[in-house]
Amino acid sequence: MREFYFSNERHFINYIKKRNVNFTDEEMINLIKVCNKALQGDIVCQEIIHVFSFQLNFNEDVTKVLEVAGMIESESFKKFVREKRFFRYNPKTAIEIFLKYEAFDYSEEFLNVLEYLKNVQGLYFLYDENKELLYIGKSRDLGTRIFTSTKERFGTFLKYKITKSMADAHILELYFINKFNPRLNSDSNERDGINFVIDYIFEEESDFIGIKEDCYAISDNNK
Repeated sequence: MREFYFSNERHFINYIKKRNVNFTDEEMINLIKVCNKALQGDIVCQEIIHVFSFQLNFNEDVTKVLEVAGMIESESFKKFVREKRFFRYNPKTAIEIFLKYEAFDYSEEFLNVLEYLKNVQGLYFLYDENKELLYIGKSRDLGTRIFTSTKERFGTFLKYKITKSMADAHILELYFINKFNPRLNSDSNERDGINFVIDYIFEEESDFIGIKEDCYAISDNNK
């Protein structure tokens, strides 16, 4: 772990003033709070301040770091720190993951789908911001499993297919994995082609569902 650069709160405040960057009173209060925790030895807060100062030095956008600075007392951030063991060993990576995948609002459409699919069996397909297939999974409780899998695999868009039975879901998952070869499916993902077709009529199939509140804007920007 690198040595923390700032010796005290005043040192940190003077550093910001020398950069001639204006922050709101609330942003300064949050930054100072994080800095004081860092001075007390909190490695997560030390890394937040390190990322902030690095971005400030190189005139990069600090908006996301400011956002996290205001969330360090929130239950979602504390839960994220508790659950991610690598926070202790690689806090920079952990913060980047939180910034990118934890500190966003889920779309109303996505939350409604999770409720709708509670205790419903079938398949789900996760896609990145370019709508390229990331992962195919199955569950007898799609609503619960999709939420967990989305956080694990950083999906931006979702499709689901409801099957007539869980046995069907087991077989169809393997079929579609080998047909489409999603990059995050490692088990039973062969690349030598399928030589048969399964013509299956699902109980219900969805179109693309946006997971993040701003996912459609992100997708448009990547075109």
